[in-house]
Amino acid sequence: MAYPQITILFYALVDLRGYRTCNPLFKAEDLINKHGLPIVKIAPRKECSNRKELIEILKELSKEVAQNTIEEDAEGSVLYFERKGETPDQTEILSLCKLKTLEYRIYRKLREKLKNLIAKELTVEKQMENFKKETHQLCKEYLPPRPLDYYFKIAKLAFEFLDSHREDGRKLGLGNRFLQFLNIVRECEAKGAQPKLADFQQMIDTYNPLSDESDVDDEGDKNKE
Repeated sequence: MAYPQITILFYALVDLRGYRTCNPLFKAEDLINKHGLPIVKIAPRKECSNRKELIEILKELSKEVAQNTIEEDAEGSVLYFERKGETPDQTEILSLCKLKTLEYRIYRKLREKLKNLIAKELTVEKQMENFKKETHQLCKEYLPPRPLDYYFKIAKLAFEFLDSHREDGRKLGLGNRFLQFLNIVRECEAKGAQPKLADFQQMIDTYNPLSDESDVDDEGDKNKE
């Protein structure tokens, strides 16, 4: 996944001294557009009048977002639960929640396993086994846009490269440059080639240890994905 530009995308506005979760979407959207600020893509609103309709809508959206690619939907989507009033001014946001794409969650698991491979001196076999097991568990209800074997192949290429270059792997800064690393591995897979140290030389040369996140992720926390 590569973002087209570095910017801040606005999506919600909160009153400085307000008591509401955030302003209604139509108010936020109008104000953001008024000042010419970049805004996230907003999907058409879905309406429901009872619990059964709400559950069906949530099921539909959960499946749709889960199966999108990260190129289409990046991390995923934010849902706004809005209660309409008799007038627009009486409309309010009741709550928000996140829906994440399966690809994003799979690659988050891969990042977690790669960082721990280096930091904890773990084996490729053990991390690959854990990655496959957790990915299968993650995909019980829905399937990602690509076959699971594709993600396992990407993982294998990444694990084997880092296992062969552990010291240099510490300089890749996977905490905050994982996407750059992942895109290089995916390009190698598309070419049918094994990742080489030269492919990552620019990342190694520009490594800044002060800007990197912790080397270790807690693999025991299965819900943080």
